[in-house]
Amino acid sequence: MDILSVLDSISYAVTSEGKFNNINSGGCAYFALFVKHHLDFIGVDNEFVYIDDRDSDTPEEIIDRIMHNWHRGSAAHVGLRIGDKYFDSNGVYDDINQWQYEYSTENIVPFNMSVADYYEHAIVNKRHDWSSWYEYKKNNESLQTIINLNFESWYKQRNLEVTEIKRVQKELQSLK
Repeated sequence: MDILSVLDSISYAVTSEGKFNNINSGGCAYFALFVKHHLDFIGVDNEFVYIDDRDSDTPEEIIDRIMHNWHRGSAAHVGLRIGDKYFDSNGVYDDINQWQYEYSTENIVPFNMSVADYYEHAIVNKRHDWSSWYEYKKNNESLQTIINLNFESWYKQRNLEVTEIKRVQKELQSLK
């Protein structure tokens, strides 16, 4: 099982369950954060990606907005870039043009930020800026469980110790 299969499996589980209907209406930031946490842990090169609804932001402007508590960084959507692929709760996109078409934009902006900084500045301090349709208090534990279970299979296939798996899951559970 390669990492792209894990990601496809996660997106299938999240979109097929029916309880995450509004994942892309405020939940995309949590989804990207929780998946990035695992990808960083296992050493898969990835970075956050904003779909810029103003078609004007640079990575530096986005990071500046996030770090200085300004309005949500003008993101219409948040996902991840993994190599030359793009990923969100809808799955893995092999081509940036597919993703641009899906979200009707020319400007998909990757930016490097640690999970800790992103969580503190984009999530904790900005919950009021994200759509209230996604009920994070109700949904995040189930979302984390789905993501954790899919990555756990990947960890075990590579003979990673159960303690390593549990450590990353415990760290992830602390991100409410």
